[in-house]
Amino acid sequence: MTPTHPNILLRTGWATQNVGDVAHTPGTLCTLYSRFPDAEITVWANHLNEEIRTMLWKRFPRVKIISGNIYDKEKPCPPEIDAAFEAADLFIFNSGMAMNFGLFNFDWNGPVYNLMPLMRCIEQGIPFGIYGQSFDRFAHPSVSLFKPILDQAAFIFTRETHSEKYLRELGFDAEVIEFGPDGAFGIDTRADEKAEAWLSGHGLEAGEFLIMNIRTNTPVSPDSDSPLNPSRPTPQQQQENEKWLQACATVITRWVRVTGRKVLIAPEAFKEIEAAMTLLHPRLPEDVASRVVIRDSWWNADEALSTFTRARVAFGVEPHTLIMALTGCVPIVHARPLRHGRKGWMFEDLGLGGWLFDIDATSTETLSNTVLEIDGNYTRACHQAQRAYERVQTCQARTLDVIAKTLETD
Repeated sequence: MTPTHPNILLRTGWATQNVGDVAHTPGTLCTLYSRFPDAEITVWANHLNEEIRTMLWKRFPRVKIISGNIYDKEKPCPPEIDAAFEAADLFIFNSGMAMNFGLFNFDWNGPVYNLMPLMRCIEQGIPFGIYGQSFDRFAHPSVSLFKPILDQAAFIFTRETHSEKYLRELGFDAEVIEFGPDGAFGIDTRADEKAEAWLSGHGLEAGEFLIMNIRTNTPVSPDSDSPLNPSRPTPQQQQENEKWLQACATVITRWVRVTGRKVLIAPEAFKEIEAAMTLLHPRLPEDVASRVVIRDSWWNADEALSTFTRARVAFGVEPHTLIMALTGCVPIVHARPLRHGRKGWMFEDLGLGGWLFDIDATSTETLSNTVLEIDGNYTRACHQAQRAYERVQTCQARTLDVIAKTLETD
């Protein structure tokens, strides 16, 4: 029998200036509380700010929130983390792509840091599981590090079947390795009044605009540098920027001219606000640019959810704001670079393969035609989006069955 008040420790909250990374936390909490309403859940946040904390407590007044590093040089583990492990009946590592090595770099610090909580679970006899992760690459010799630890997981849910297949090809044999949706699909934290006021103030009517997110090879901040957010883009990355932005500009132009409806360019990551204003908007013809609104201020996941679910169609290079749109059964088109990882394949697993593209290998005409076909056959497209979300809910229920069984076993 599942404990009446199971104590679950959720490792989550990867960033504060990326809406998708924020959405994982409330989404997975919503999913867990739907089956375990009396659970004692502790959110162990990797990154947090007061706005996110307030959003979580407003929706989940009983949740406990802690932060801190499990190790920091030779400093002792913070007492609140020690206490959370001591109390836990189950540890869950939330959605993302943290369980990789050699995808973007060969730095051991990140993988070792992410595995440390799992190692502690093994030492203390605490069941643990992975929820909605992508597993993209285990460069040699990292399988020797990951496999002995992940094989002891009570469950590993991969957010697309490509990752599940990859794990099995490498011989991983945890008790459960299955497809399980990204935690962000569970999100229901909303800020409807705030979203409605912003949209109204910018002349955007619910159900009458295309919403879009973009992705560029640009730095997160002037003094930062990383493989996906370079301070000095390589010639190849500059060419990628050119292609991706031109694809977005073409979709916008044809949407405005064919449908007469407006476009909202909305950020999934904070850094893309400037890119939208300085790199994308100047590419638009004058008659089109006047029908385009750029969200030039940052937002939280609740307002983003309330905004994306009010769009007519959503187009994006990044997936998580599209996930939010899909929770409202809004049709989506995802055009992503394959080198960013397997995560985009999740939409194929939901029956939306016809709306999923490799932006580096697909013509701008095909992308814009797909968006216009959705608009032209809108009722059918909405039904297709609804069926995809129903598939999400079915898979979520399966993940909760497995979690319940794990808690019973414990």
